[in-house]
Amino acid sequence: MSNDEERYKTMKITLADTVTAAVWTIGRTAVRTLRDNLLYNIPIDETARLMHIALDTAIGRPYGVVRDYLIERYTDEHTGFLAKVGIEGAANATFYAPIYAGVLYWSGADLEQIAVACSLSLGTSMIIGRPYGKSLEFTRKICGVKPFSR
Repeated sequence: MSNDEERYKTMKITLADTVTAAVWTIGRTAVRTLRDNLLYNIPIDETARLMHIALDTAIGRPYGVVRDYLIERYTDEHTGFLAKVGIEGAANATFYAPIYAGVLYWSGADLEQIAVACSLSLGTSMIIGRPYGKSLEFTRKICGVKPFSR
């Protein structure tokens, strides 16, 4: 593959991962805002949602790289459904939890609020990891990049 072809492929996969992140971020932002306010008593103005949207969209491709690495390393064609769910959930939780904590801290939440929000958010991340991964694969396929899924 020539350098131009490699750059074009990189551009397409970056676009796919960023678009997927942007679409999912809009939905997650609404859920997070309600959850943070209703369950964790974090005022809506402290959730810094616009910052979160921009940040989540910008890190779409780095998340894709981490996810692909974990799938390549820990799965094969014989890996069961539940193992794949666990791997994708772990990828989502470990990647986004520190970012989420940073956004909450930056926006003025205290350490107790951050600890509660992040610990309960890990469950959400484990649940949405696999659907997010499948969405990522779908968007990559639309962009003409071979999906990395086993």
